[in-house]
This record gives sequence, C-alpha cells and structure tokens, in this order.
Amino acid sequence: DIQVPNGGHNGDTPDTYRIKFRNSQFLVLVNRILAFLIAFVALQISNRRDTRPARPVAKCEPPLHQYIYCSLSNILSSWCQYEALKFVSFPTQVLSKACKIMPVMLMSQVIGGKKYRTVEYLFAISISIGMTIFLWNDHSVNGSSSHHHKLGADSSDSSSGHYYGGLAILALYLTFDSFTSNWQTVLFDRYKMSTLHMMAAVNFFSILLTSTSLVEQGDLAPAFRMVAHNGDLLADCVLLSVFSAAGQLFVFYTISTFGALVFVTIMTLRQAVAILLSCLVYGHALGAWGSLGIVVVFATLFAQIYWKSRSKR
Repeated sequence: DIQVPNGGHNGDTPDTYRIKFRNSQFLVLVNRILAFLIAFVALQISNRRDTRPARPVAKCEPPLHQYIYCSLSNILSSWCQYEALKFVSFPTQVLSKACKIMPVMLMSQVIGGKKYRTVEYLFAISISIGMTIFLWNDHSVNGSSSHHHKLGADSSDSSSGHYYGGLAILALYLTFDSFTSNWQTVLFDRYKMSTLHMMAAVNFFSILLTSTSLVEQGDLAPAFRMVAHNGDLLADCVLLSVFSAAGQLFVFYTISTFGALVFVTIMTLRQAVAILLSCLVYGHALGAWGSLGIVVVFATLFAQIYWKSRSKR
C-alpha cells in the first residue's frame, strides 16, 4: 500500500492517493540487477587476485544457452513466489517450501539420473502429509481473511477459488525452483565454474528476460515512476534486493559444494523460524491441526538429517 502524488483521487488528500503495488515481475528485475552487480564486481576482484594460469575456456564455461534455461526457471519461480502471497498466507508459502524435497528428488532423477533409497522417499512422503494437514487447517483458519486482506472486499470471486489458485501457483513455484537448483548442479559438476561466475551469468540473463517481458507488456516505465515517486517503496525494494543478493551468494555456494538436495534440506530448516516470526509479528493463526502439520514436517526433517549423519558415519 503506497502513496503516489496526484491532484486528488477518490476523495483522498489533495496531493496523494493510495494504490497497491502488485508488479511481482518488477520486484524480480530489481533483485536480479543488484545480484548481478554484486556478483560481477566480486568476480572482477577475484580475477585480479588470482595469479594462476587461466584454464581453457571450453572446460570452464558452458554454452550461453545453458544459462538461459536456469535463468528462465529462476525468474518463473521467483514470480510465482511473489504472486502466491496475493492468495495464500505467508505461513502457507513458507511451509510449502518444505515440500521441495520430493520435486527436487524427482527432477534430479530426470536431469541428473540420480537414484535415492526407499527411506528417502518415505521422508518426502511424510513431509507432504504434514504439509497437507497444515494446508487444510490454514484454509479453514486463514483462508477467507487472508483473501479479504490481500484482494479487497470488492472481489467477486470466492475465497476458496483464490486460495486453491494460490496453491496451484505454489506448485508451479516448486516445479520451477527444483529444476533451477538441479540444472545448476549439473553445470557446476560438468564445467567446474565458480559460484560468482554462475551467479553473474544467471542474473545477467534474468535481467534480459525480465526487462524484455516488462517492456513488451508496457509495465516497466510505470513501475519505475511509481518507485521514483515513493521513498518507502524504493527503500523496501532496495532492502529486498540486498537480502536477496546476499542469499544468492550462499545459495550458489551450497549448491556447488553440496548439491541440490542438501541445499533444499538446509533451506527447509529455516522455515520453522520464519513461521514462528510470522505468527508472532503478523498474528497468523495456526490452530491445533496446523500445529500438528508443522510438527510432522519438521520432525521428519530432523529425523532425515539424523539418518543422513548416521549413514555417513
């Protein structure tokens, strides 16, 4: 909810009126621009400090079109992540990320030909069951109020329709995101590029694709004007971009070092803290069944981590 200068609108104050900023694609573009700049500068500094002979280009740089695949899936997953918040509560979005383990496992079989044990599939199924319990409870407790808050009272569609539409967007997010991490794992294993190299290349193509889409739709200039005329929105965009770029550094390093499945497991652990903060700060209700679903999800995750550590020993 932001204020935009104008000569009066709908009975508001003479100099401003309030509108909703709902351009998820522009948020993706802003995030990618800052992430690319950080990666590019860091890569230049790293190259100047590295005095070792350069490796042959053919062995360390993949063809450009291979970056485009994960850039496009990365854009789509980020867009779905932002769009889903218009229809579902934040705890729903956060806990849905715990279900990435199953899509990542399936996608790694398709892309990388990896095989997993039966117990690993049982862990993934248990997490999905816990998520289903939580979603069922969240719809009954937060569904209608979340819809009313995000879309406004003038919406003619039912709350259930928008809620399940939000779940469909989350399903697309899980699909695109699982492809992104697995494809990046394949590139890391095949070409042995650095984390900064991957981050700079993926974000560069993401900027090209996202800006092209915004220009084609005629949304780029209006979004820039809206940000330029509202300091609070500008500050929020910069803050979001800074944390997104910093997160990408850790994401690419984890994927390049440990692989996609370990990365997903680590990311899932932080969801418990995010859900707790969401309930405390924004007052999201959980209910008995919702709490049970969260317990099932995170108990399974801790059991999975314990099983992996025992297996390695």
